[in-house]
Amino acid sequence: MINLLSSRAQWVLLALMVLMIGATRYNHFFNQTLLADATWAAFFIAGLVLSSRLAPVVLMVEVLVIDLGWRLLSGTPSENGCLSAAYPFLTLAYASLWFMGRLTAKFSDTSLKGLAVTYVGLTAGVLSSFVISNAAWYELSGKYDATTMLEFTHKVAPYLISFLQGAAFWLTLSVAVWFILSKLVTQQSKQYH
Repeated sequence: MINLLSSRAQWVLLALMVLMIGATRYNHFFNQTLLADATWAAFFIAGLVLSSRLAPVVLMVEVLVIDLGWRLLSGTPSENGCLSAAYPFLTLAYASLWFMGRLTAKFSDTSLKGLAVTYVGLTAGVLSSFVISNAAWYELSGKYDATTMLEFTHKVAPYLISFLQGAAFWLTLSVAVWFILSKLVTQQSKQYH
């Protein structure tokens, strides 16, 4: 799916992803929204459809600014929030989502089979990101010294479903918008020819 969009359209899409993350980043400024956090889906979609390698950097900077801003404005000590020694591993976790999007793009298209490949890629990306972020949190946050890895895994495993559902929701919404816009562009081009 990479390179199907013009350069301008890709920048517009990146701006929309920035807005999605800004509006939904969990437990921060807008925690009253009912929308799932779009962060994980945004990194995957950026890999899937944006050709610029700058896109994940822009998204990571935004996430960092939101997280730091939340910490500073809320007065929450870093040991009580997500900003621990494990935080740098979010870069690796998000990069795994972007990479899976990039890898999936090579095999993805708008056919039913291509969409199935896209959702398999999303699932693999979410799984890898979930493992990286939670393993780092377990090892480096300092909160689980008395907890075995098995006990920790049992505690965090139920959250995997919500991360999969949230990412799938945003990907599905993005695919639906993609199809609608594609139809509109096709109809407009037919009118002018």
